[in-house]
Amino acid sequence: MALGRSTSSVRRAACACPSASNTAGDFDGCNLHDDAGDEPGINPANESAHTRYGRIHEKCQIQVTDYSWDHYDTRSFENEDFVQFLSDQKVAFPRESDETPTVRWINVGGVSWDVLSALTMKYDIHSLALEDILRPQDRNSSKCDYFKKCLFVRIVCHTLRPGNNSQERETLEDGSMGSRSDPHIRALTHRWRRWTQHSSSEEALPTSKSSRLRFPGLPSSHSRRLARQRRQLIIEKLRDSAVQVQLAPVFLFLIKGGDTVISIYPASDMKLTKPIAKRLQDPSSGLRTSCDASLLIQSHLDLIIDLTLEIVEEYQDVISEIEKDLLYRPNMSSTKKLHIISADIHHLKRTLEPVQTMVEGLRKHDAERTMAAYFDYDMTKGYRGGKGDLTPNANQPRVGYMSYRTSIYLSDIQDHIEFALRSLDMFAGVTAHLIDFSFNMASYEMNERMKQLTVASIIFLPLTLLTGYFGMNFERMESVQNHSEFFFWMIALPVMGVLIPLFTGTAFWRMLRSFYRRFLLESIVGPSRAVDDP
Repeated sequence: MALGRSTSSVRRAACACPSASNTAGDFDGCNLHDDAGDEPGINPANESAHTRYGRIHEKCQIQVTDYSWDHYDTRSFENEDFVQFLSDQKVAFPRESDETPTVRWINVGGVSWDVLSALTMKYDIHSLALEDILRPQDRNSSKCDYFKKCLFVRIVCHTLRPGNNSQERETLEDGSMGSRSDPHIRALTHRWRRWTQHSSSEEALPTSKSSRLRFPGLPSSHSRRLARQRRQLIIEKLRDSAVQVQLAPVFLFLIKGGDTVISIYPASDMKLTKPIAKRLQDPSSGLRTSCDASLLIQSHLDLIIDLTLEIVEEYQDVISEIEKDLLYRPNMSSTKKLHIISADIHHLKRTLEPVQTMVEGLRKHDAERTMAAYFDYDMTKGYRGGKGDLTPNANQPRVGYMSYRTSIYLSDIQDHIEFALRSLDMFAGVTAHLIDFSFNMASYEMNERMKQLTVASIIFLPLTLLTGYFGMNFERMESVQNHSEFFFWMIALPVMGVLIPLFTGTAFWRMLRSFYRRFLLESIVGPSRAVDDP
């Protein structure tokens, strides 16, 4: 018991360190996991949650857009202004008294505790969803959770990382990555460099026995995690992948009532959501005229999958270029690239398969899961919903978070995901065959070199033996005394005439058979070509 309390206090002290960088990315390596037996979820109403997560602060860019078929209004906020905006009791449901349905889209760029806690308190977001944002167990997984008052979607966004590889290698080496790189990796490198300043030399990576001595105040599990991620950074630097892909989780909320959508993107520049905002500005777009919040969720999913298709096309171009190089001249550099691409493709498939499962669940099982999220649903009596629920009455028991129109468009997203997965399977097979081809060509070239050396040995080994014999200083040797080479060639030529056909006869016979078969083939195909030609 005493050990558990001391470990908890050490973790809280490590997170409350005044020298730590107060960014969302820096929080990645600190307090990722609860102590055994802790309450699941994060409740922002508790003072302990504010003490523990209040250091997660980032300057966010927030856009609040209210739209309908005849109305469009957008406003931009920063952290303090947005929290003040949410404090107004009238902003929860836009134009509630108006007969025209209005959808509100709250687009948050960046992860900050003050913004997330205000959203959670205002829209009664489930504590488990807030925990998935602030303390994810796996950043490369996608899922959707049904709660009584909201639908929570977590999807991994794949984007091509801009910039060339050499610049990123330099930033990885000096630990000062730019704003275009992953903020979690940037914060990890910063923490590693800060903590290792107290070490006297670059020794082995910390283990569970020495971590408390080398990193005072840091639990051993966190040191091991930091060392593991540091090793991953080194591997990424050595790999130098041909396609630089950046993974970032995107969080989507559809609030009960169907009129409010909250999207949380890790980047604060709002570049990814510009296509959706542009569609909303067009009065004739289907997204604008439908006034369907679930269709806005579908638009985010479709945007993320379209970005994934761009990555698939990039892999196709890179593999085609490497295939051309290998067919022209096999080399180990291209084989190394293929090995890296093969591993990247398997990793990309592993992150896309949960997306396929999630989209299929939204299409086929949305109504059942929505009903299961309500405690007052009785399978024998049907759904007993109240005012403002997703299902307005018992005559429509199968209406969930997704509308029927959205389900149709979700099938298109599922087709795109299946196409991406099939393409990745094909690329994985092509890379495997190209790797086998490169090694087979290397073995073939080695065999050819050995054949050449064998022929040279067959020709020159008898001559070397005879030359060595006739080079001896014998007293009686007529060829030496008479200064004549006739006796040497009289012996050498018959020996070579016997040995060369003996060792090269099989290869010579195969060559003759090959020429004969080619002659027969040309004699058969030639007349048919002459007939086909006009």
